[in-house]
Parts: sequence; C-alpha cells; structure tokens
Amino acid sequence: MTLKGGSKQYIDAIMRDFPAERIHLSTPARHVVNISGDRVMLGLPNGQHEIFDHVVLACHGDQALRLISGTATEEEQEIMSAFQTSPNTAYLHSDLSLMPRREIAWSAWNYLTESSTSSPSSSVDR
Repeated sequence: MTLKGGSKQYIDAIMRDFPAERIHLSTPARHVVNISGDRVMLGLPNGQHEIFDHVVLACHGDQALRLISGTATEEEQEIMSAFQTSPNTAYLHSDLSLMPRREIAWSAWNYLTESSTSSPSSSVDR
C-alpha cells in the first residue's frame, strides 16, 4: 500500500515539465484569484501580487477554499467544501514489533488497522 519510490514520485511527476525558475516552493499565499480564463494571481504575505499560468495548492481542501473564496465558482466551492478532515491521535512508542519491517519506512505515517486481510495488528507498510 505504498508508492514505489515514495511520495516524492508524485512531486517529481508534477514538476518534471515546469522550468525551475518558475517554481516557487514553500511560498505562502494569502489568496488566489482567477483573473482571466488562463491566468491566476497570487496574493503574497508581503502585499505583493504575482501572476501565473498555473498554481498548485498543496494544502487541505478547507485551506484551498479559504485561498480561492474571493473568486471561487459555485462548483469550486461545492468541491472544496466536500473535503473533510478528522483528528488523529499519535502515539510515540519504542515497540519495534509495531513498526514496518523496512526501516526506511519508519519516518512515514504508519498506522495499525483492524480491516487488514492479514493480522489485525499488522502495519500497512510492511
């Protein structure tokens, strides 16, 4: 149940065709506005605005909705408001029997499930 090569494969696939000078990672945005059929304006925390052809919002649906709310279409509002999140409880432990067999996966979010077809206490990434 893991992506071969890790989740970085998603990022690499999306970024492959973008020129490096047009990619702005870890750049917070205050709002996103569609200014025409093919342009997007980002409002940045410093008060500046930048215009792009495409924007990828790497955030939760409710956060995306807040960012686009000023100009969101009815369809966008409907889609973004349908996302739900749930609280998660994390336990810090040192029980190696609960960890994935592959030590490289230990830094990932691993969880126990009772719906597994194997044993009820098996980790998903084994």
